[in-house]
Amino acid sequence: MMFRVLVLIAIGFCAIAVPLAIAEDDIMEALDAVNRQLAEAPKDPTLLLRRSQLYTLKAEYDLAVADLNQAGQIGGLPTIEYEKAKLFLTAGWNETGLEYANRYVATNPNDYQGHLVRARLLTKLNRLPEAADDYFKVMDKNRETPLDVFIEGAKAVSTEDGAYLPQALKMIEQGIARIGPVVTLQSAALEAEMRQGSWDAALARVDKITQQTPRKDTWLAKRGDILVKAGRYDEARKAYQTALDAIEKLGPNQRRQPG
Repeated sequence: MMFRVLVLIAIGFCAIAVPLAIAEDDIMEALDAVNRQLAEAPKDPTLLLRRSQLYTLKAEYDLAVADLNQAGQIGGLPTIEYEKAKLFLTAGWNETGLEYANRYVATNPNDYQGHLVRARLLTKLNRLPEAADDYFKVMDKNRETPLDVFIEGAKAVSTEDGAYLPQALKMIEQGIARIGPVVTLQSAALEAEMRQGSWDAALARVDKITQQTPRKDTWLAKRGDILVKAGRYDEARKAYQTALDAIEKLGPNQRRQPG
């Protein structure tokens, strides 16, 4: 299990919540191993960074900061500001984290990871226009941006008043252009269009999804929902009837499957 803990650290897992599957004993085993290595090489900044990440997994943030400060004094870690920004994000010390993220981005403007951690910090601080800018930079600088980051960015700037819905929709559209018209992205785009009251755009998207999917009834019913919200009740009734007709054509096993 110690190997699993170290792998999670290597991929930057300490920037998000620790999974319950990582037991305290597993972290302690990894921590003991790093402490033994530090006894042999007390000024190795890489080992100090690794121990800081383990302390972060244990939510012992003061100890984690102390190790990063010592590593920074020793030198040799070009990503020290980035590591501090991640730590402070995890700890909820967002103002301080933003200071370090700004420093890192200033000297590493092409590293998308710096923009991503800064976007998350700005979101926590409710500075959403700036967060949106950083999410767009992540997408621009990392051509392999995963689907979940497009969704994360869109959700981050989606407020109750809908002030930043155009930016949210633009992020999702970029994801569709990059990854393809997967249902997760299409559904998120549809939600944004409905919140904007862009009924024709939402209907066009539903029609396109319906053509692409073998199971039509769910999306036909969704078309009815959109028409109801748009106040087009006669068309909505027809859409719901079409959905019912599509269900009637399904076999018993198909009906039990989720749409």
